[in-house]
Amino acid sequence: MILSATIRENVYPNIGQLKLRHLTVNDFTEFRLSVLQSKESISTFLDMGIVLPYLNLIDFMNHYSAMLKDDNYEHFGVFHGYKMLGYACYCKAFDPSGIQIVYWVREAYLKQNIGTWLIGNMKSKAWVERDYHFSQLAIDKANYASRRIAKKMGFEPLYAMSTLNGQGTMRTGTYIIYVSLNPSLHLKAAAWEKRAIDLLGHPCMMDKFHHLIHDEIVNEHFRWKSPIYKEDDLNEDGTFKDWSPNVDVNDPSNILF
Repeated sequence: MILSATIRENVYPNIGQLKLRHLTVNDFTEFRLSVLQSKESISTFLDMGIVLPYLNLIDFMNHYSAMLKDDNYEHFGVFHGYKMLGYACYCKAFDPSGIQIVYWVREAYLKQNIGTWLIGNMKSKAWVERDYHFSQLAIDKANYASRRIAKKMGFEPLYAMSTLNGQGTMRTGTYIIYVSLNPSLHLKAAAWEKRAIDLLGHPCMMDKFHHLIHDEIVNEHFRWKSPIYKEDDLNEDGTFKDWSPNVDVNDPSNILF
């Protein structure tokens, strides 16, 4: 008897089967394949997609080895069994009380909510395991897909910056810094009648220094003094004026976005 099967379109991955873990030297082959198969999508806003795909095997291996040894970065992969579906890393944020997340999804697995899952897990790890006050995403203003995911995952714009050293082939050089605050900041801010943003890095977040919330000199030092960035390319309903996502209407996670 011959069995046949029809592959259904828009089947979203079983989240319970995905695993986020540190990259190791044993993941080199999968990492390299992921980069090579995703160079077009990665290169739009990350130089990694411009440089790495054109390295020969030895140079790529040396780069990967150096990457894992660099203390300024902590590298992770999203795996389904042996296959790597996405990449993320922790690196320095604008303030040492937080951590920045950089990520990409393997091109064949785009639009399957893996980016959403990845950001959620990296954010949770930063709060629960590392006790950071916030997670940060620095997103090029033209990278609407990543901005949409950021909003979907509870990140809010804090400030914007322009640079001549932007990354990717579609870069504008204007980066919006999105942050998602540790829930403990919101809880204590409500109790102390403060803005949560003014507690970033504040020593009062440590139990033995709670009393410092009453020290106005300390409060003034940590108060966020710049205006909160307002996105100027949104419609009244929060959607982007010049971009609409290509989404599956049957995907329940897209209902509100």
